[in-house]
Amino acid sequence: MNGRRVWMGLGLVAIAGAVILLVAGGLRENVVYFLTPTELEAKGAEVYGAPLRLGGQVKPESVDWNPDVGRLLFVINNVMVKHSNEYRPPEEGEHPREVYRSLIDEEAGG
Repeated sequence: MNGRRVWMGLGLVAIAGAVILLVAGGLRENVVYFLTPTELEAKGAEVYGAPLRLGGQVKPESVDWNPDVGRLLFVINNVMVKHSNEYRPPEEGEHPREVYRSLIDEEAGG
């Protein structure tokens, strides 16, 4: 009887180990970490066509858009945006800087 219990125990451990390996291997292949814009730029062409998550914050007055300089193209399937409870979209003709004045002042320490 004791020999049978040992074999059953070993069998259960082997099955549990196999399940853990399958789950861990599957998760490792499917996990996508957030890249910072600097990390994305460093990877270059390696990331073309690969699913990725780009994370970061846009600093006030850090966007300098010039359509003649060049563009990045992202095909986006899902966008997650985090904002404060003060958020409201700017009305027509209203400049975003005025809408978010309290947030900008808060981040600047004022």
